[in-house]
Amino acid sequence: MQAQISEGSIAPDFTFNDLNGNPQHLYSYLNANKFVFIELSATWCSPCWYLHDSIHLLNQVYNAYDNPGDQTGKVFFIEADVNTSLADLQGTGTNTLGDWISGTNYSIMSPSSNPQSGETSFSTFQSNYLIAGLPLMMVVCPNKRVWFDTLNNPNKTTPWPPSVSTIQWIANTKCNLPSAVDDLQHAQAITLYPNPAMDYATLYFQLQETQEIAIDIISLTGQRLKHLPSQKYQAGDQQVRLDVQALSKGLYYVQLKVNGLTYNKRMVVM
Repeated sequence: MQAQISEGSIAPDFTFNDLNGNPQHLYSYLNANKFVFIELSATWCSPCWYLHDSIHLLNQVYNAYDNPGDQTGKVFFIEADVNTSLADLQGTGTNTLGDWISGTNYSIMSPSSNPQSGETSFSTFQSNYLIAGLPLMMVVCPNKRVWFDTLNNPNKTTPWPPSVSTIQWIANTKCNLPSAVDDLQHAQAITLYPNPAMDYATLYFQLQETQEIAIDIISLTGQRLKHLPSQKYQAGDQQVRLDVQALSKGLYYVQLKVNGLTYNKRMVVM
């Protein structure tokens, strides 16, 4: 049995105000075809602090998927103790392990036992999601189904520390977020497998008509590390094998250029 809501079930909607007073409504992001990555933490929770202060997991996910990432995702940090104060989040309170706010750009929410108008009751949220332990990390796909960071682990034990590659695996495998290549009509997905990759990865895409395409592998700073010169691809399913043996471990983009447009697919090299 799992303590939380079962994987693949429909995630109940909720709205919490962030620390700036802006309502953050789950379904509004899902309806915009974004996945939402949620971390439930508490300022007094040691494993939560390790993720924040040592691993910087949410910052990594934010930089990869939110703004300034590829903007296919949204990151929520939800403080799961209704007794937590703003001072605790700032690191100056009596029930905290440090400063949780400085240097962060993702949405931080700290629900109280007395929700403001328009907010979801935290007790309702806790009951809907069957929250039993912290930290808890989950991905909600645009189809409103929820998946947890244990999903890519056959023993259902949480990999420690959780990684951006696990979040990416869920987004790619379960959310099936579209990345258009053919901009004429009925855009098809770009996929990479395996991803994360070690020595080689295969790029899959589909064209509805013959196209001239150049393929590059670029760093997060925009440096071109590998170039496959432009060539003509016939309409239909395509497979391009990419050699990544010379690349260091980390995050990269596979970039396709076609008809003056550029399409990026994130790739993790292990």
